[in-house]
Amino acid sequence: MSSALGELLRLAAQEPVLRILFPWTSMNQLHVSATGDFRDYAHEAFPAIAASRQGFVVMAHPWGLRNTVLETADPAAALACMVRLLHVEGASGLSAQAGS
Repeated sequence: MSSALGELLRLAAQEPVLRILFPWTSMNQLHVSATGDFRDYAHEAFPAIAASRQGFVVMAHPWGLRNTVLETADPAAALACMVRLLHVEGASGLSAQAGS
């Protein structure tokens, strides 16, 4: 795991909306799932974050550079963008769950 991904995971663990989801990583990317079954992610249009030494790329679903929403050197900004996208992508019930 890269140090950038490690920092991203440390910050993600403090984010209430992300804590109610199931995180999974692949190829220095952070993904989340509502079901905990990473093989079923095609049905969940959740964003992902790619981490590298140069920074972080937040991608809308389907993931890929053509669906880049934000490029930043700040992991907190990347996570904030991911949380905003979770609300936009139809996961609006996450806020109520995170507050309880």
